[in-house]
Amino acid sequence: MALRCINDSKLPSGADVVKGEEYELISHRMNSYGQKIVFLEGVTNNGTTPKGLQWNGYSAERFKDTEDLDELVEEEFNYAMN
Repeated sequence: MALRCINDSKLPSGADVVKGEEYELISHRMNSYGQKIVFLEGVTNNGTTPKGLQWNGYSAERFKDTEDLDELVEEEFNYAMN
């Protein structure tokens, strides 16, 4: 499944996703804080923050399914044309 990054602000050091780019989903799970996280193909999926904390995966809230985004764009286009 393809995901598009919608938020690349305040990423931990070593993270390399870019807003507007598409990434292929490898897997997803819940972390110890109850947040859904995703692991992506072709990017760094873990590292250490400047404060020495480990991070694994990216918050799923930073991404949208590309099919969902395409449908939204089509709806907005149709609304604007009417």
